Amino acid sequence: MLSRRLYDTSAVIDLVLRKDYKVVPGAVSIITVIEWPPVLNYVNGVLYPTKSDYAKAVELQVRVTQKGRTIASHGPHNSGDGDQQRRDPCDLRRALSSD
Repeated sequence: MLSRRLYDTSAVIDLVLRKDYKVVPGAVSIITVIEWPPVLNYVNGVLYPTKSDYAKAVELQVRVTQKGRTIASHGPHNSGDGDQQRRDPCDLRRALSSD
């Protein structure tokens, strides 16, 4: 289990370019490095997901989608009623829980 926060590409770009962080206080995956290579100047390490990590991510996303809920990676989420709200992309428990 991770003991540090994992940032996606948009969050890292926000921290570095808009909030002037010199070091990102967490981890990034190799996907973020591929999407934005300058991140290597701002992180202390890169995580490399395993095949089982990808399989688990797909399994969780399929379960969330079957429940009619999506977890946006960033930005506003349109709930379908014209109301936009921010959702925590890490809140799988709420998305997977029963109504």
